[in-house]
Amino acid sequence: MGEWLAAIAGVPLPPLRTTQVGGVAITVVIGLATVPLLVVPGALAAWGLPLVGHRRRKRSAAQALVRELPDVIDLFALAFGSGLTVTLAVEAVSRHSHGCLGAALAKGHGRTGVGVRLSDALLDIADDLGDPVRPLLRLLVDADHAGVDPASAIDQVAAEARAERRRQAESAARRVPVRLLFPLVVCVLPAFTLLTVVPVVAATFRSLAT
Repeated sequence: MGEWLAAIAGVPLPPLRTTQVGGVAITVVIGLATVPLLVVPGALAAWGLPLVGHRRRKRSAAQALVRELPDVIDLFALAFGSGLTVTLAVEAVSRHSHGCLGAALAKGHGRTGVGVRLSDALLDIADDLGDPVRPLLRLLVDADHAGVDPASAIDQVAAEARAERRRQAESAARRVPVRLLFPLVVCVLPAFTLLTVVPVVAATFRSLAT
């Protein structure tokens, strides 16, 4: 190979030493051995990161829904207290709610304009958003179907939604110390060691040397 390169370049190449050939061989072997070790973690990361991101987005959306729900229920209480029907209350609340539940209510109310019953649209919202919104939407469906006065039961639904939001906030507060461990271990403790322990050890060695 060296003679081939020399013929192309027109410059004679010095003969390779045995140590150079051995170094090249070792480098090639290490490279071939390292590539599979890098491919496996890379493949796992390419497969796992989107899954982790999807779960994180789903959990964040669920937490945002729990935070939004009590405010939406309060708007429904105001609407029913003003004498609005379920259909008019859904329309009014969807205009003044800017979260995912408000958007779902607006979409559900829009479907009534193409022939879908409001109760069916509300049940579809419950299937899409999950358990946190089922008590409220079940109350609206019962009021729309049977003519039950929703104002008599909405206070209980609001109290349960506020309790769930409070439990979520308390759970998030309990996770804060755990999240602070990473910057504490990675940043604070090494800096503390460099600023306090290392100078003392260096001074000790200097005194011993003298």
